[in-house]
Amino acid sequence: MINEKKILIIAHYFPPLNSTGARRPEALANFLARNGSSVVVLTTKKNKLTHKSNSLLKIKIFECSLLTTSFYDSTSETAVLPVHAANSPAPLVKFKQKFINRYLGQLIDPRLPFVFYLAAKIVLNRLTNGKLFRWINDFTDSDVLISTSPPWTTHLLGLFIAKLLKIPFVVDYRDQFSSNHMFSQTFKGIEVALDRLFCAHASLVSVVSDPMREYYELLSRSSVITVMNGYDKNQFKALDPGLDLNREFGNDKIVVRYFGTITADRLMKPLWTALTKCNLNNTYRFEFYGDSLLLENYFSENGMMDAIDARFFKSIPYKEALKFMRTSDALLFTETSEVKHASQRGVLTTKLFEYMASCRPLIAIIDSDTVAGEIISQSGLAITLSIDELTIGNDLSLFPSLHSIHANTEFIQKFSRDNQFSILKEKIDAL
Repeated sequence: MINEKKILIIAHYFPPLNSTGARRPEALANFLARNGSSVVVLTTKKNKLTHKSNSLLKIKIFECSLLTTSFYDSTSETAVLPVHAANSPAPLVKFKQKFINRYLGQLIDPRLPFVFYLAAKIVLNRLTNGKLFRWINDFTDSDVLISTSPPWTTHLLGLFIAKLLKIPFVVDYRDQFSSNHMFSQTFKGIEVALDRLFCAHASLVSVVSDPMREYYELLSRSSVITVMNGYDKNQFKALDPGLDLNREFGNDKIVVRYFGTITADRLMKPLWTALTKCNLNNTYRFEFYGDSLLLENYFSENGMMDAIDARFFKSIPYKEALKFMRTSDALLFTETSEVKHASQRGVLTTKLFEYMASCRPLIAIIDSDTVAGEIISQSGLAITLSIDELTIGNDLSLFPSLHSIHANTEFIQKFSRDNQFSILKEKIDAL
């Protein structure tokens, strides 16, 4: 049974990193710990962290870099990880995002030297019977190894350790690695070969959506299962729509909030055109929390700065973001509506499920036929669910006086992390 096993999780994105990419690995570690497993997390040392985490349960965490290894035991009196001062210039991160990812894809990953360095340390420790790097001994008796990506290098390290320890290897994809529409396909052949390698040696492959599952089933001889992203029910104690879900707005502006990064495929052009044509500037106010520079530039270049009441803020800590979600009049959601690539069809972000768990009305600028669109439709929260500017305009014009938003809480509850990870638990039990 899984509650008798020691689980090693390898993840780059992990608290106290304030990133949506850290939500799934954190929730998985907590879920396994709550169900009796001994959990060890191997992660990279973070250079710039923006918040502390006190939500981790009985988990041992090793934060590693090329020079040092820090150990944190969340079973101690304080389960709060320290916040490190920034010592890596942000321009390097932007260079990777804007140049390397765009022209070279995901293959060129800055964590690759770390993988080889740590692998060498593990081998040396094994050759000295565990005496050279004693901290490594804390996970060499693991029963199961789970690596979660991105980045893909976590799977490379996971494969090496799993083979060395001769234990089951579970590969978890939060985003598609090979053939990902968001990145250059310069090294597509190598990326596909790497995915085939990981899947060929995996005891189990888990992905976040059915389209992604269909893609990886073509590359894998192992079982591939869908374990969707979701919301942490401990952060949303009750799925209660609240008294103000359909409140009277009167002359107050409807406050609509968006959390996260605005990318080129998330500019939501039909929404802004609809608002302008329907003269709804005095009806809605939009607040953006995160990197929204592309949208600011779009408004400026198209003369919309005065036509749209939009306000831009920096990213805020996770728990504060959840509070802001819950107190919004409505939440703004968008994702690509293109379906040419499996990586486009399979996008189901954590944000979607946290929005639904907040039980706030949703302005969803996405095709209703997408996987995300179908889920939003069944949630009962959509004010509008379209990429057609005429439909969007009509829906937003009617919303202030039309009170017909009724959250389908029974459906939403299916997407709690615990419910989703139970699917994974059942499979790991059988390994």
